[in-house]
Amino acid sequence: MVDYVPGNLSSVKSMLFYLGFEPNITSNKDEIENASMLILPCVGSFHTGMKNFNDLNLIPLIKGKTLKDKTSILKVK
Repeated sequence: MVDYVPGNLSSVKSMLFYLGFEPNITSNKDEIENASMLILPCVGSFHTGMKNFNDLNLIPLIKGKTLKDKTSILKVK
């Protein structure tokens, strides 16, 4: 689970634990690069989310994972 917002990480984490998963919550580029799938918890504002992605310099990595590597992404509100 990509930690890029101060938003709803805890509720998404709780949901995943309830479903029997143990998510790795990170903004570490190496961990994201090696992930087999990504979960993006939503933030209320698209602008804020994109600003956080830019601040963490994650946009090229996420683009590469999805477009080149065809990594699945789950966007959770």
